[in-house]
Amino acid sequence: MARLLANEGFLLRLTPADNRIHIIEAIVGIDGVDKEDDNVDVAITLANGVVHQRVFMTPKNAATLLEHWRMTGEVHGGAFLAGDDLVLIPYLSADHILSAVLALLDGGKLT
Repeated sequence: MARLLANEGFLLRLTPADNRIHIIEAIVGIDGVDKEDDNVDVAITLANGVVHQRVFMTPKNAATLLEHWRMTGEVHGGAFLAGDDLVLIPYLSADHILSAVLALLDGGKLT
């Protein structure tokens, strides 16, 4: 199973070559996260100092959570998954996270 691993302690730190972004940080823990079935909280610090928090999640993890909630009765029996800060990406990898952040910036979703 492929895992996204930290590059500093429990943090994945990305410093992209884009003058709009200061740093992207994700807490991935000591064992990392499953690239195909997991989610991670990401802090995006822009060059202007504004920090945006987003949850990056894989489609498989969305299905896993919905099924878990269906079984436990949580979240109205897994009837939905919603969030203003949710970003769905194919795989939890540095490349996919960075690509999504750049697309959010280009689309005016992060200012």
